[in-house]
Amino acid sequence: MIKVKKIVKYVLIISLTAVLAMGGYITYVRFPTGTDFELTNPPAERLEELIALTNHERTINPNLYAASTFQPNDPLFNAIIAIQQSRWHDARELLKPLVEKGDANAMFWLADITYRSSAFSGWEGAELFEKSAKLGNPYAALKLSPKFNPYQCKMRMGAYCDEKWSDIGLDILKKKAENGDVKSAYSYLLYTRFDDKSFDYFDQFLDVVKQSIEIKYYRPLRHLVYMYQQRENLNPYNRNIIPLKDEDRKVLAKLLMIAASDNDILSIYLLNNEYMDVLPYQNDFDNLAKNNLSSLDRNHYLIIYNYSIRLFKQKDDRSYLINGYAYALLFDNWENSSRNKSIYEREIKDAGIVPLSTSEKESAEIVYNNFSDSNHFSAYIDEVRDAWETPLDGY
Repeated sequence: MIKVKKIVKYVLIISLTAVLAMGGYITYVRFPTGTDFELTNPPAERLEELIALTNHERTINPNLYAASTFQPNDPLFNAIIAIQQSRWHDARELLKPLVEKGDANAMFWLADITYRSSAFSGWEGAELFEKSAKLGNPYAALKLSPKFNPYQCKMRMGAYCDEKWSDIGLDILKKKAENGDVKSAYSYLLYTRFDDKSFDYFDQFLDVVKQSIEIKYYRPLRHLVYMYQQRENLNPYNRNIIPLKDEDRKVLAKLLMIAASDNDILSIYLLNNEYMDVLPYQNDFDNLAKNNLSSLDRNHYLIIYNYSIRLFKQKDDRSYLINGYAYALLFDNWENSSRNKSIYEREIKDAGIVPLSTSEKESAEIVYNNFSDSNHFSAYIDEVRDAWETPLDGY
């Protein structure tokens, strides 16, 4: 009996030790980083240098491609637009000739849209990633890393994936960053963000954000805004999101307006969806929306629909509603559906506005025929959009 009690005692002690050890490990993993602490400070205090940039008078950039991640003269431009719009066949046909010429960047993008397409295409994409990586493309190398692309490496590209690609990709990014490549500096910080828990990391990140604004690459700025939106409680056992106060949101909206003024579509979209109530001058935003109507695709239809309804309410002019319906027709034509018309009509109904009449819809058809070929799409995706299998800036 005594022996049994001793055994039970030892089992209990071992179990308790294991529980405490596991609890300690979980606490360690979830323990707030230096960045977590920095994000709890009010943006107005922590982002003084960036906020100073908003004090300069800014006008809408007449160049619709000012913030485009690829420029129209780039051989990849049309393929990138096709990828954004899920026109996979068009994208492949545009990329193949560039791949045949040995373009490592084209190889990356063709691999990126190939390895996801079916369970049997993973090796084709992996092979292209490997060729691109061997030609020096860091993003292709990181796609072959089980650390940064765990699911796809496990399920579709296992034979090609190897941890060596993590080191190779990061090394290339680091060297490019040291030579002044801001995008590489940003990418390096992104891929190493879970490894650096220091307070210095946030300072480095803010420095890259400032540099990226200077070259009109606004992914880091949007990511900074996302970090504030997703900041968590510092208690390791209660990591709930800390809500932003209105004064914090006003600061972030002002920062986003820097990018929006350079026609950064995703910043305009973010402002439209989450910050309209704290914009000091809504008319400035309406001018931005108007300036970019021809640059918007169906992924950002809410900007057009909200703009059309808002301007109707301001001016009591139903031509704005008709124009919005014309865009819904355009998007439905691209999708071969009637989904967008239904969404737009529901938006009108929810706003308490008299529905469009048959004659108004016929007028929208005429408007649609006049502008259906006059779009000026800009590129807003880049190679790091799917690192860790999620959009790193949340959009």
